[in-house]
Amino acid sequence: MNENPNTNWGGDKPTIPNFPKDTKAPDSKSNRSETAFGLGLASTICACIALLIGWIPFIGFLAWPVAGIALILGIIGFIYPFATKKEGLTLPIIGLALTLVSIALPIITTKAIMENPEFQEAMIELEETFEELDSGAKQLVMSQMEVMNLQSERDDQGMVNFSFELKNNSEFGIKYARIDCDFLNKEGEAVYQTEFTPISWHGTPEGSSKSLQPGETWSTDQNNFFDINVNALEDWDPGSVRTKIGSVEIDD
Repeated sequence: MNENPNTNWGGDKPTIPNFPKDTKAPDSKSNRSETAFGLGLASTICACIALLIGWIPFIGFLAWPVAGIALILGIIGFIYPFATKKEGLTLPIIGLALTLVSIALPIITTKAIMENPEFQEAMIELEETFEELDSGAKQLVMSQMEVMNLQSERDDQGMVNFSFELKNNSEFGIKYARIDCDFLNKEGEAVYQTEFTPISWHGTPEGSSKSLQPGETWSTDQNNFFDINVNALEDWDPGSVRTKIGSVEIDD
């Protein structure tokens, strides 16, 4: 019986073969900045929201705060990969691009509407309507204001003593009122014309009131409130003065 000379009886244990290790490809996301990805995604979402509103003329400007948030997030997301030396610029760039479009869009659409001739005509008509309404309200208030206790005389020194009261009988507060006065001669002709502002919201002249509310009465006994050119009253008939409400501004 022949024995196999290569057989190793009782010798060293057989060597365990070395199998190749798992050579699975590295994850492509391992070098991506998740922070930049998240910022870019948030920027893109905010920019899309701004775009949904931004195309509407005039109203689109309300989307600018959202676009501002998108811009900040996009800028931070764009800078972050450079600071961390990682990838992830795609979404921040998309977010920034959409943000710039959302900022420019309401400007473009609003300008296009405002330059439309039909829109301009409509705005002119609307403005005229508001002016008519405002004028009508002013005329109503002026008709309901009353100049009372008008006194005008010349003293022994030739000085003019002039005073009156102004009552607001309307339902509106008044922030400005001008009284037009005509000093008349014996024939009833105006020899001197002047105006006074007893109600003035900016507080001038001295002695005026900043407002006159419904039912209130303004009065003065201060002759220095009235700037009257005495030299122009040589032909004036003392006591002959004609007054009217020249202009009013309604308090908002």
